[in-house]
Amino acid sequence: MEPHESFKIMESFAENEVGDKRFRAKLITALSDSNPFRHFKTIIDNSNYRQEWFAFKDQWYLEYVKQELVGIIGGMRVMK
Repeated sequence: MEPHESFKIMESFAENEVGDKRFRAKLITALSDSNPFRHFKTIIDNSNYRQEWFAFKDQWYLEYVKQELVGIIGGMRVMK
């Protein structure tokens, strides 16, 4: 997974999964700062959203892997 795709996961979580407006704003600000991955992680790790973040990220990764496998399997069928 490319860094921009990982960034998209964090962005999606902040914008769509966080109900607390103030906390959402903190995450969005962290994503616009330098070192967004580190700042996002620090904020999440010290919050009540930590477990939700890991569940969200795990689900996103599962979907990513499924799509990659579909592409590989589809490519193998074309080669036969």
